[in-house]
Amino acid sequence: MRFKLSSEFGELRPTGEHKGIDIVMPKNTDLHSVGDGIVTKVFDGSTPIGKGIKIQMENGQEAIYGHMEKVKVEVGDFVQEGDLIGLSGNTGRVIGGNGGYHLHFAIKENGEFIDPISYYDNIVAMSSTGLGQKALDKINQFSGWVIGKEVEFVLMPLNNGIEHVFKSIVEALTVVMPDIGGYLTIACGILIMVTGRLGKWLGWYSIGLTGVLIWIGSTLKG
Repeated sequence: MRFKLSSEFGELRPTGEHKGIDIVMPKNTDLHSVGDGIVTKVFDGSTPIGKGIKIQMENGQEAIYGHMEKVKVEVGDFVQEGDLIGLSGNTGRVIGGNGGYHLHFAIKENGEFIDPISYYDNIVAMSSTGLGQKALDKINQFSGWVIGKEVEFVLMPLNNGIEHVFKSIVEALTVVMPDIGGYLTIACGILIMVTGRLGKWLGWYSIGLTGVLIWIGSTLKG
């Protein structure tokens, strides 16, 4: 979901110049930290910015979030980029459509407000619509669990069973292969005497005996 930029930095308003950007978001959209830093202030909702926070980031800038529905961090908390810090809302002094639900985001550098538009794409990428995304995550987690259990309880035992049966067959054949070679020799001799077709039965005998010898040789190498 792409959240619309509804107000840019520096726009003139009856209350003065806009010090940040406004991003339209549904109520309770997840908000994440745009950088590593320390939470230095939590707004209680009594000011025009409503509920919000300030984060002193390690890059020297100060990130300000406003009009939040819920703050999930406290002063002194260390947050990393991508950490959940709260939910969007329309607390404080808000105007516009969508019930006024939006995120006010501002950046201070060296004590002065600067255009925070460079963070816009990052904010949009990290934010989600909450319930839908969480449901999708749960579905993916459940699917992974089911596949894992199928492998654990079905495919692995089946594979082990097939491997055991095949191994048993190989071992049994290996034991009787010398006998098979002997019986093959006797059978070939009888067929030659009865039918008088020396070439035919010697050809089949050679093929069969070669197979027996190859089997025995491969078993000894293993």
